[in-house]
Amino acid sequence: MEVDKYDYASKYYGVSGNALYRIVLTDLLDRVFGQVGSHDVNLFVDRSTFVSLEDLRSMATETSKRHGSNLKRCEKATSHQNKCVQIADFVAGSFYADLQHGDGRFREQIEEKIIPCP
Repeated sequence: MEVDKYDYASKYYGVSGNALYRIVLTDLLDRVFGQVGSHDVNLFVDRSTFVSLEDLRSMATETSKRHGSNLKRCEKATSHQNKCVQIADFVAGSFYADLQHGDGRFREQIEEKIIPCP
């Protein structure tokens, strides 16, 4: 998910810091739970200070209920603690390297493995 906080027409315009993180996280949770439907879900989010674990769990619980998902576990973790978070960090870093420095070698390898959602 790409966010352009300088796009005047965007709901992210003029928002920064914790408020921006919360809005983006809310949108992302909505997309994720919309994709998994009524399945069981374990949610791991990279440890950050932008949102407390209590707020994250509240947001995830509300969103999962709205989509009919069963939120079994919701935790904050570092990439050293959780391999799923480690993969997410690698993917984010790969896209960052391409967008900021024009180094697309890892992004291209990742994109070859992506299967579009219906």
